[in-house]
Amino acid sequence: MSSAGVYNFTVVTGLYDIGRGKWKTQSRTYSQYLGYLSQVTLLLVALVTDKDSQLTTETATSFFHPG
Repeated sequence: MSSAGVYNFTVVTGLYDIGRGKWKTQSRTYSQYLGYLSQVTLLLVALVTDKDSQLTTETATSFFHPG
């Protein structure tokens, strides 16, 4: 029996700086993407994230768990 907020799937995503912050239109900074990813981490699902070397453990910890 399933209950609200319990899902049987895994979200797979990646976080890479492809330089979109320098685009003339539809630009987004790496920090904005971190903000979007922080929202995804609030989902009650299994999450697998691939990342580039720019996102270190220290950066992730301070961003997702400030204070």
